[in-house]
Amino acid sequence: MEILGHYLFLAVGNYLTGIFCFILAFLVYHANPHSKSCRLTACFNFFVGVWATFYATSYLVQDDRFGMLICQIFTAASTSIGAFLTHFVLLETNKEKSYRIFLFMNYLVTTLLVAAIFTPGLIVEGVPPKLDLPSYINGGQFYFLAPLQLFFNLFFSLYHLICEIRIAKGYRKSQLALFLTAFVIGYITGTPGYLLAMNVPIKPISSPLVILYPLILTYAIIRHRFLDIQKLIKNTIIFSLLYVLLLGFVAVLLFLLKETVSRWIGMRESVAQGLAIALAIALYTPLKNGLSRITHRMLYQHSQNPEIIFRALSGDLMHILDASKLMETMVQRISQILSVEKIAFYTRTTSNPYALERAAALGFWRRKHLLFSKSLVLYLEKARGFLVSPLTQAEGRRLEKQKGKNFVDTAKWKLQAEVEIAALGGITAFPVFGKGLLRGILLVGAKKSDMPWREEEFQILASFMRHLALAFENADYAETIRRSRYEIAMRERDNLAGAIIAAVDHEAKNPIHAVSLNLGTLIARLSPSSAAEPSKEELEALTQKIMKRVMEDIQDVSVIIEHLSNLADKKPLLIQENVRPRQIVQKVMEGFAAELSAAKIKLRLEIPEDFTLVCDPAALTEIFVNLLRNAIQATTSAGEIIVESLSENGKTFILQVKDTGSGIPPAVQGRIFEPFFTTKQKGDTPAKRGTGMGLFIVKEYMQGIGGRVEVQSKIGRGTIFRLHFPLLDSVMERTAA
Repeated sequence: MEILGHYLFLAVGNYLTGIFCFILAFLVYHANPHSKSCRLTACFNFFVGVWATFYATSYLVQDDRFGMLICQIFTAASTSIGAFLTHFVLLETNKEKSYRIFLFMNYLVTTLLVAAIFTPGLIVEGVPPKLDLPSYINGGQFYFLAPLQLFFNLFFSLYHLICEIRIAKGYRKSQLALFLTAFVIGYITGTPGYLLAMNVPIKPISSPLVILYPLILTYAIIRHRFLDIQKLIKNTIIFSLLYVLLLGFVAVLLFLLKETVSRWIGMRESVAQGLAIALAIALYTPLKNGLSRITHRMLYQHSQNPEIIFRALSGDLMHILDASKLMETMVQRISQILSVEKIAFYTRTTSNPYALERAAALGFWRRKHLLFSKSLVLYLEKARGFLVSPLTQAEGRRLEKQKGKNFVDTAKWKLQAEVEIAALGGITAFPVFGKGLLRGILLVGAKKSDMPWREEEFQILASFMRHLALAFENADYAETIRRSRYEIAMRERDNLAGAIIAAVDHEAKNPIHAVSLNLGTLIARLSPSSAAEPSKEELEALTQKIMKRVMEDIQDVSVIIEHLSNLADKKPLLIQENVRPRQIVQKVMEGFAAELSAAKIKLRLEIPEDFTLVCDPAALTEIFVNLLRNAIQATTSAGEIIVESLSENGKTFILQVKDTGSGIPPAVQGRIFEPFFTTKQKGDTPAKRGTGMGLFIVKEYMQGIGGRVEVQSKIGRGTIFRLHFPLLDSVMERTAA
């Protein structure tokens, strides 16, 4: 066991960790330099490699000045690791934007700490011998800041990563869990080095185990498609293993030919070496294919049976009632679950009756549409089954260019369809039918692993296409319902517009006609040809009387126009939770305080303070303004108005406005919610005039909220307006629809 604590063993173990991390950083960055996740992972692994390499070197350095620099470099690298880890975790958990200021401050603190590390004696004091190690870092007065910063980032990242793992599913959960395991093992095995730096006599014999971090991360990238770069890593592994295997094979072959064959046959050594090299070249392709199959079987083959894969593909597609979203979801799901490099879905559209348009795609595809006259479309429509092309994309393009006039006929549709699939860059094509017609075509390309498709995978996708056809029928049915509802709403709007126009024609015509008559009377009396010339006092009195009537009529027309303008510019309701109706009613009551006091009407409010609704506060204010105005105008002196809340079997909330006024005649109760219908007579003040729009607005707002309004009235005994408000769930569903 002493070898495990020997400084040479520790140095070699950390050098291996550094080499693995540098290679992993290069491969990750080279795989996708435009991805922020790959760039952060590359930086993270690069600094782990710097830490491991210089940490191993610190064991071997005897010079104090050079050893000091080595310790400062790996301490600064370990400090940088935490900042990049935190940024990567927040990016992967979709929290980068929310923590933008935090990330800036974290990088700033890290930069200041790195600057302090390179200040002599502040963080690192020297590299004296410790225990049986020839040299080791000795922490300064503020050395504790380095592990403090590292562990803060560790626990912060750990918390957010665990929270994301708890809600993640499928490969995403496995990816994050493996990354969590990798960096936790790396931290746990690497951080004991801080103890000896602070003169705690514990030898860091676990530091070589940090090599488990890059190994686990590589496994996550290859087996669980972490960062989606497994193809490059896999090819690198195959190339490395193949290179080592070929070197070993050539070495063994050269040795056998040199020591055995040449001795018995008498063959010259140079000829034997040439034969060995030729044999190695001949066996290169079989060795590569065999090694590729072994690697794929070990790293890519998954244990899910077809039923599990189909269930993962179909999922909740039946609940997606939007065709565009359905196609996007389908393409994304197939690409993720079956690890497909490129995929496209072409569908019928009403805008182009001659072709299938590309509606959803991943990867590069040569064409945006497929003509119905193409052999691919004709064959799939006739065969009603999927088609696999054995050709490469280059072969498909070459055959497309070489085809003659007689190349395409009914007997050769399949052959030409295979050519068209390959020319597009696909491997296979699946038709999707709906109501007996070809609804769309799914084109699928190669796998990200470069391995061939299996027959059972084609059968899974064929079954999935039938499931997809049912999902499209559901989406079409939902679209038909939405369109019907829209048409009904438009008809209702047109009917309402007709009623409003008729009401305006009736209501506005009367005051305009009255204005015309009054002004005509005034002109006639002021005319010099009038029989009896009035006195100046009579003219002034007559003018004031007529102008007062004109102003009243103009005000009536203005109110009608204002209501029409509000209806035409009707804004959508802003539904909010926890709206307190008591506060709204109190505010409305303040506006009617003078009228209530003048009429000696008692207004009683019986709504609890904590009673809340789900509605639009502005709409609720307008509702109570109209209901209370009507109640005040209908209630005689010394009467009473009550605003109270009720509950109806826990299904709806009820607010009601009850007055002791004159009541509404039964003959007109069915018309009070019609626009411009009113039973009020014109009075001397605008407050006593009615336009018939108040209750119509109340009904419109209640319907918009998802509730309803009821009226109950008796002549001479008063009126009750009852407002039924829906519960939270039904309001939110209505708003979302």
